Amino acid sequence: NNLISIEKTNKEEYEKLKMIYLNNLKCPCQQISISYKEFVNLTVEYNEICLSDFISEKWINYLFYDNTSYYFQLDFRHDASSKFQLLRLLCQLAEITINESLNEFYSLNFITNEVITSELFFLQVNSFIDLFKQTTLPSFQNLLQLIRQITIANGIYSAIDTSLAYALHPSNISRIYLDSIYYYENSLENKIFDCYCDEYTACQMPQGIYSTIEIYDFPGSDWIQDIDVNATTAGINATFLIPGMYVGCKPIESLMRSTSQCLYEKKCLNQIASYINHTTISINSFQILNQFQSKANLTFQILANQLFIENWIINISYENYYYQCQPLFCQFTIYQR
Repeated sequence: NNLISIEKTNKEEYEKLKMIYLNNLKCPCQQISISYKEFVNLTVEYNEICLSDFISEKWINYLFYDNTSYYFQLDFRHDASSKFQLLRLLCQLAEITINESLNEFYSLNFITNEVITSELFFLQVNSFIDLFKQTTLPSFQNLLQLIRQITIANGIYSAIDTSLAYALHPSNISRIYLDSIYYYENSLENKIFDCYCDEYTACQMPQGIYSTIEIYDFPGSDWIQDIDVNATTAGINATFLIPGMYVGCKPIESLMRSTSQCLYEKKCLNQIASYINHTTISINSFQILNQFQSKANLTFQILANQLFIENWIINISYENYYYQCQPLFCQFTIYQR
């Protein structure tokens, strides 16, 4: 038997030898531990909502109104500015999470004692990338869920809260207290509106424009053990409902339950714009969404739980791996009879 050594084989020579000598070929790596950043490049294609005008400061300012909290609680204008501020924050947090995860990924090393075939190389690297993608999502999902639970459990009150409101006690006008808001509709009659979804409560209600309701008025609300305030929701008709927009008991819940459906429709935006008269900004200065329209009916909760990722763009270079491995020689045995 003859042991043959060939020094400094390049990738093409290695592949030719491998076809001939198969498992008999050994090419030890001079560098057995190679950083993934040397041969892998991962980039993310985000859902267009996170790249759109609808998370811009201009859009948020367009929706902002000093007395926004005095719109009817089911009116889009009541919480629109805050809703999109939260959306922008989630987009930013998603990007930060992905960048930090990528930095951690690139700091890890791929270990091989000897050169492996391109087939085995791609199989191992792609498996590790799949594992990386699977472990990146839960950390963000858990953080988001924790924020939502703390907000609810701690009873954090917002100026644009839709489940609670400050009220003057009817027997003592010097006494101010927080009381629950009820919305009466045929399907939700006598059900309190809050964050807990069960058979007794309502988690979300459609959001629209209520142009006939006076500012500073609370029609549709009913205080526990007190007389009705002005009216019941069943007697109030929305001027129009906004497709995909919903109200939850907290601003974060309102966002989580809504979709981007209206943001794909110029007609819908124009309808909203006709009832926003506190700004000189034109609705025509905002570009509607036009990609991923199949995702228009997905809630922001679903998009956020996916870190707003549409696609991973993966580039893996076997050539760079081989170069980093730097085999000084390749050996194989020729068996003679």
